[in-house]
Amino acid sequence: MATGEDLYTFWSCDGREGLSRIRDLSLSGLFIESPVEQELGAPMKLDFLAGEGPIRANAAVCYVKPGQGVGLKLIAIHQQDFERFAGLIQRKRTKAEACCASQVQQ
Repeated sequence: MATGEDLYTFWSCDGREGLSRIRDLSLSGLFIESPVEQELGAPMKLDFLAGEGPIRANAAVCYVKPGQGVGLKLIAIHQQDFERFAGLIQRKRTKAEACCASQVQQ
């Protein structure tokens, strides 16, 4: 699901770090904007900046779009972080549904 608003994550991978905008998000993975191209399968640590509270996860690079960013598959997340992550997904879904409903009514 496209995030529709500014949502960011701090990441670290192979000795590099950055702050990237999240463009797409689901319970299984995400796509982040990044000028840095990582190798397929590279492990990445994520710290989400979200109103739900701290969310930390481990991911692996599953695809690269040169000049745009990387697709990540979530591979590990603690239960309490997952609960906040699921809350973030639900908030985004509810907001997207409300936006679509208001556009249909216009």
